[in-house]
Amino acid sequence: MTTSKTTPVAAAKQMLADLERLVEAIDRRVPHLERLNEAKIAREAADLRRRAVKLIRELKAAAPPR
Repeated sequence: MTTSKTTPVAAAKQMLADLERLVEAIDRRVPHLERLNEAKIAREAADLRRRAVKLIRELKAAAPPR
């Protein structure tokens, strides 16, 4: 069995990239008003985006200077 060792810096960079892709995907999403729960989906997507942006800011603030 092989174990993969990821450094905290590498993990933070990967999380940052994943969060940025998530925000981009949410921004590209087109609401489908004909769907039954679209308003709920849109609210949840907006909340998820807000939380992702907050975490992106926190990760960037905690990153060591280049």
